[in-house]
Amino acid sequence: MSRGESSRHPYMGTQATGAPKTKPSRARLWRDIFEPSEQGNDRMPTRIASYKHVTPSNSERNHIQAEQRSASRSSRHRDREQRVWFDDDRHDIEPRSVSTTNFDTICSPGRTRDVAVQLRFEVYDDLDEELEIFNRLVRRGEFEEAKTFFDEHLLAHISNPWVFVQYAEMLLEMGDYNSILQLDPEPVFRFLRFCGQGEDFEAMRKLEINWRLLKASCLCRSQHELQPVLDEACLPSEIIPVSEKLGSTEVKIICLAMNLMYLTDRANARTPAFPSSLARWGNWAKVYEELQAQGQIWDFRDLFITSCVCFGIESAEEQFLQSGTASERLVEDWKTLGGDDESTMLALLDIFSTMALLDINHVKGGSLAEKYLAMANTIVETTVQEMPHCAKSRPFLRFIISQSCISLRRGMKSQLAYGYLFGFPGLAVFPLDIGTPYYIPVHQENPGWEPPHLPESSFEPLEMVLRASRELKDYRTQTLCLRELAVRSREPTRFLKELAWLQKEIQRDMEGCLTTCLSRYLVERDIDSKAQLLEDLKDFGRWKDPSPYHLHSRTASLEA
Repeated sequence: MSRGESSRHPYMGTQATGAPKTKPSRARLWRDIFEPSEQGNDRMPTRIASYKHVTPSNSERNHIQAEQRSASRSSRHRDREQRVWFDDDRHDIEPRSVSTTNFDTICSPGRTRDVAVQLRFEVYDDLDEELEIFNRLVRRGEFEEAKTFFDEHLLAHISNPWVFVQYAEMLLEMGDYNSILQLDPEPVFRFLRFCGQGEDFEAMRKLEINWRLLKASCLCRSQHELQPVLDEACLPSEIIPVSEKLGSTEVKIICLAMNLMYLTDRANARTPAFPSSLARWGNWAKVYEELQAQGQIWDFRDLFITSCVCFGIESAEEQFLQSGTASERLVEDWKTLGGDDESTMLALLDIFSTMALLDINHVKGGSLAEKYLAMANTIVETTVQEMPHCAKSRPFLRFIISQSCISLRRGMKSQLAYGYLFGFPGLAVFPLDIGTPYYIPVHQENPGWEPPHLPESSFEPLEMVLRASRELKDYRTQTLCLRELAVRSREPTRFLKELAWLQKEIQRDMEGCLTTCLSRYLVERDIDSKAQLLEDLKDFGRWKDPSPYHLHSRTASLEA
């Protein structure tokens, strides 16, 4: 395709004909969506609350239902139904007790002998539809609605391992690590100790591995003792080599294992035997083909993004897509006729927006970020018109964040605005994704906080997303917004304090909270604020056995 040709695909809308129309600016469009006028009832609603609008594709529905039935019907917590039939002419006779005596029974009109037949049937709660709706709300990032729906329809079944694990996965997605650690898995997985081998046992064992990795991921963030994390980790032999045909549970296990390896690597405590090369985990090209054939786009999304985070974008693109034009191939492979598949559109938008954020401060100049943002923008143009109820979903919010951040960094690179930190003898740390820089002093020097000069209008998109993410209870998106707002602000104290409170009191993300406190060192100037920062840093004393890197950073800041 030449530069002059359109890259729009059939499902992304068609070119309008007739007289040209003046399109509103993107900023005006977002204001109309996120801040609707109180006057006039004829305005298009910006949020159609609810699970009633969920319309999954057939392939995705079949895949979800097949896996849910396999797991849910293995639960020990099942009701049983007993039914007893009697001869019509003997309906007044009391049913006889069950006898273990073996005897022949002949039923015929000429025999007057009564026969009591006792039949026992397994009765299962069919939760397929409820779990499907719940997962759709989670994928859209509507966590407040998802929790309400869970309390009303699924809480009574929390002892079902499949329901229990999916609830924990929702808490991880929203960034509520504290609530995950409050869950009690013992009543859920107790029966595994008494089960033999078999298909049901294997399904439950995978769910238990899934749960243990979820817990380990939270422990990595909430404390720094390595042993509790390793106690929950699974063996590499349980994952590698990766099977070409994966269900959603297996996908979650692989992603959690990769993240755990990545987090422990950063703490200089590598989990043993997990390969450091993505290619050594399995045949990802075959995995991708199977996921595409089954319509498992959200499972692919989880695997692909996790691989990019842990092994690098270029490596993930090469292993999964084997193409230098990965973004174009993704759209071509997953496109649907008519453009009305909400699940596919949101998944692609989420992939492209998240990829752009991952590469936003890359030393190569963010060319990958620009490429993925362009693909996301093409999807948004169509989706915002055809699916306005998705405008406040997490994929859309992340697109707005990535668009705002890349626009700011275009031509100047935001991290270079803090390049003055390199002129001091200490260590300056800059994140590759969205995050706040911090400085580790050698003595008592403090370079101060000198952000770039930016117009007030550059804050508006992020402030809109911050308000929307608060409504959704999307803590991860809130932290992204607060970090970026702090980086842009000349008075970042209120953003950093809110961020530290969110991480410490709500999420229990103590690793993130420590990074935020280290950034505050550049900001606090007066005696009172310095004293408060000192108390906050000392409060990490109960956070035992930190990594050597963070231990040195905290110690240096305390001494300064």
